[in-house]
Amino acid sequence: MLDTPPVPAAPGHSPDAAPAPKSLPGPLPQATFLQALRGSWWQTALLVGMAALLAIDRFQLCTQFLFKYSDEDQTLLWYAAKQTLQGHFPEPCFYGQAYNSCMEGILAAPLMLVHVPPWIAVPLVAVMLGLLPFLLMAAMAWRQKRFWLAGLSLLVPLILPLRYAMLAAGGDGGEGAGGAAGGGADEAVGGECEVERGGAVSG
Repeated sequence: MLDTPPVPAAPGHSPDAAPAPKSLPGPLPQATFLQALRGSWWQTALLVGMAALLAIDRFQLCTQFLFKYSDEDQTLLWYAAKQTLQGHFPEPCFYGQAYNSCMEGILAAPLMLVHVPPWIAVPLVAVMLGLLPFLLMAAMAWRQKRFWLAGLSLLVPLILPLRYAMLAAGGDGGEGAGGAAGGGADEAVGGECEVERGGAVSG
């Protein structure tokens, strides 16, 4: 019986060499926004409902408080927005202080450019800045299909006291009283500053 000749080894490999290890799988691709949206329908409906409830809550805060009352700090932000539209940046800090900034006024300048009144533009920007961390956390959790974490992120600004929402939006809860900065005659209203539609601020 004839012996079969040995099969020649591949170039660069010895016949006794161990097999090459298999490469590890790469990182799993993250779920896209549409894939996360197509998750469990009741989870999506719950999150959309919580977002709508948060929007209604902040809408009521704006219409019943922030668009009606102001203080001296808010009127300075109106002035900062007006100066931003004119290209003036006198100082990086809040006017008359060595800290903080006029960020709300600067970001409200584009709204004033399209004729949004300052007593509406500045509070709107402040409300959105206050909600931005919670909305970003909810969006990131939703994309990773962690619906419970996304719901918790939207729940936090809803369960915090109303006082927090007022302070986060730049109001002082109606306790502050300052001088006029919007132009027009001043009229004291029970120690609060009331924003008149004509632009006057009473305090």
